[in-house]
Amino acid sequence: MTTRRFLLYQGIAPFALDAGRDREVTVDFYLPRADIRNGVAVITLAGGAYTFLSKKSGEEYGRWFAKRGFTVIVPSFRLGSEGYDFRAMCTDVLSTVAFARRVAGELGFHPDRLGLMGTSAGAHMAGVLSTGAGKEMLEASGVGKFAELEARPDFCVLCYGVLSLLDPLGHVETCENFLGALRDDPAARHAFSPVEHVSSTTPQTFLCTRPRMPKSHPRIRSGMRSAWRHAIARMNFTFTRRGRTR
Repeated sequence: MTTRRFLLYQGIAPFALDAGRDREVTVDFYLPRADIRNGVAVITLAGGAYTFLSKKSGEEYGRWFAKRGFTVIVPSFRLGSEGYDFRAMCTDVLSTVAFARRVAGELGFHPDRLGLMGTSAGAHMAGVLSTGAGKEMLEASGVGKFAELEARPDFCVLCYGVLSLLDPLGHVETCENFLGALRDDPAARHAFSPVEHVSSTTPQTFLCTRPRMPKSHPRIRSGMRSAWRHAIARMNFTFTRRGRTR
């Protein structure tokens, strides 16, 4: 396995903060050996409630999956705790999708075999982008000037996800960090709740959760499962308990 790091933006990033407060957005590629490479790539979106980026669901996923033949792409997308909001975060991840497809040939994977895999808040982001949730608000806020809003992954994996921002199900810290000044806006909360926006265009999705995990409330689990099954036939749903699946 080898790794490569790229800068996502050349110059000032979209929705940058004041000069001294902005930071670079990097994209790390974890590349499998050529003899085990399977041509599939996964963008892993780390959890952390948009407060921090979990090493476990970013770098560690990268190393684990790359050893099994997958190309893994880990963006250091910007966070609510740093003063950004959904505009910068979604732009970063959509730009990562576009960048990954541009360099697919060079780095040994197929551009039409690119998925999103998110954990916790990262699963919220993956759910937003795979369902098209909040598309109108992203367009109205100027994200469409910098990224292709119609871009979709070819498959999606949602692990222990924050899949609704609506009360009483929404995870408070995740919601506040993602929406920023719109945190108390019911329309914004609904717009960016993936469970409300599943459709026939949603890609094949694997949902993974644990029965007693607070952020994966039973109403969210059953709602997502029902929504996906009504919209598309390509859905897998798995409970985990102590490292096992059932």
